Amino acid sequence: MAENTGSSNTINSTTTTKTTKNFLNPVRLSYKDPSVDKSVENAANVINAWHKFILYNVAKEDKNLILDAIIEICAPGLFIPVKYQMETDTKATFLSMCRSNVISRFVNQKMQLKLKNGKIVYYDIVLSYLTFKEFNLNVLQIISNVIKARFSKESIRKTLNLQNFSTDKLLGSVYCPLHIPVVFDNILRLSKTVIAPINNRDAKLPIRDLILRNNNLESLVFTEKVFSFVFSKIDLRNNKLYDVTLLKPFSEYKITELWLDGNPLCSNYSSAKDYVTAVKCYFPHLQLLDGEIIGIEDKQVPIYHKHFVQDKIKINLVKQFLEHFFTCYDQEDRLVFNGLYDAGALFSMTIGPITDNSQKQIIKSFATNRNLLKFVDYAKCTEFLLYGPEKIITALRREPATLHKMKFLDIDLLYSTSNSFAVFVQGPFVYRKTNVPPMWFTRTLIVVAKEDNEFCIINDQYHIDNCPPSLNNVDLSELKIVTQHSVPQFNPISFSGAEKYQLLRLLQELTTMNDKYSEKYLIEASWDIRQAIKTFMQQYLSNRVPTEAFK
Repeated sequence: MAENTGSSNTINSTTTTKTTKNFLNPVRLSYKDPSVDKSVENAANVINAWHKFILYNVAKEDKNLILDAIIEICAPGLFIPVKYQMETDTKATFLSMCRSNVISRFVNQKMQLKLKNGKIVYYDIVLSYLTFKEFNLNVLQIISNVIKARFSKESIRKTLNLQNFSTDKLLGSVYCPLHIPVVFDNILRLSKTVIAPINNRDAKLPIRDLILRNNNLESLVFTEKVFSFVFSKIDLRNNKLYDVTLLKPFSEYKITELWLDGNPLCSNYSSAKDYVTAVKCYFPHLQLLDGEIIGIEDKQVPIYHKHFVQDKIKINLVKQFLEHFFTCYDQEDRLVFNGLYDAGALFSMTIGPITDNSQKQIIKSFATNRNLLKFVDYAKCTEFLLYGPEKIITALRREPATLHKMKFLDIDLLYSTSNSFAVFVQGPFVYRKTNVPPMWFTRTLIVVAKEDNEFCIINDQYHIDNCPPSLNNVDLSELKIVTQHSVPQFNPISFSGAEKYQLLRLLQELTTMNDKYSEKYLIEASWDIRQAIKTFMQQYLSNRVPTEAFK
């Protein structure tokens, strides 16, 4: 789909009404000798005819670069490719609709594309390849349906959510990337038409929130004030905006909440004050920037901080420790925790009033609820207070595989000395091999320094509960969409003497072997406890473990 002739180049322009020819006369335009003659013009101008583009010297990973380049050639007209597919290892094809003025641009470019990675791609065009009846795909209707599906008017604050737009499954084979200015402009204008109020009640509830995150936007360009709506929130997280001046097109709106983190422009400022000042030049009414309340210093109101860290020197150490902790926690087997808990460590778990039945079933499978206010049998009070790394890690291994994301966690450094610290961390998490909704956890860890510049946990208090109502407005899609790459791979480094001692004790506990043979198995496994256990089990089942190993 591409621009129409005449003064309008928008996606919702009126198409000239003309009967499509029953029989097409395809004309092939080759990159080897590109030229426009009468037959090319006639084939290009057939109404509702698909043209086929044949690309050479391409690789599978070049798709987006190729389509972006060809769309940009057509600007300010709109060109929408559909049904892109690899025909061979080096040849790809796609379909689109366009007229002779666009074809002339391709010819002027000698029907070749120079991609951003430096590669040159050549292409042929088979004009009038298919009729619309033969390949019935209404691009305008598909894009309109996607916009409708992403428009929420259920709450008082209407929201137009265009995040990850080009990857929407409803688009199917239609390629519609918002990071290209002409596409961005046309999608906003189409949105105005698609979600226009259909009654007076809707007209009184203007759109307040525009979500544009994760679209690789490098600019924000639109040719007119496309919305009569009163925006107060714009979410531009995780795009490629490199300078604050690029925000100017939205400066005429009375924005009170703005999200910019994940853009290169955030690294242009040496202090938070400079960053806030630069943004407020364009949005003087701003109250919330990247989740932080701003503009309250002059009112002598305490500033809200996501993390409370009294000892600023410790912040990097605390974050590094917690990243390591949750990377280990989210592994398939929490046996990797060996060495992280002190020999005298204590652990207890409590469970809140879980309301979801599916969550209750999971909790029942592993939880030991040491809630002192609910104990009937106080003998359990001591039983559920676990002592030592062996018992703690065994308990942690019973919990199903989880997924935590540091960006969603709140961290408070409660106490700090030269050789210890106490940290409180809370946030949402999911059991990644289930379909249950996210849950909430809080954890208080007391950590002490050991030899070899290592740190160990001496006290771990773990609480699991429902997610708080305030989390309803937080986008947790990154947490809910679990892939094979969601959990960072854990690569253990060389162990300290204390860690090796704990691994040795654990292997003895599991196998009942003596010191000598336990150490032998660990050394042969490069101190990989899982490999050592695996080797032991294989040899034990085949009677290849000598009897002196148990003496």
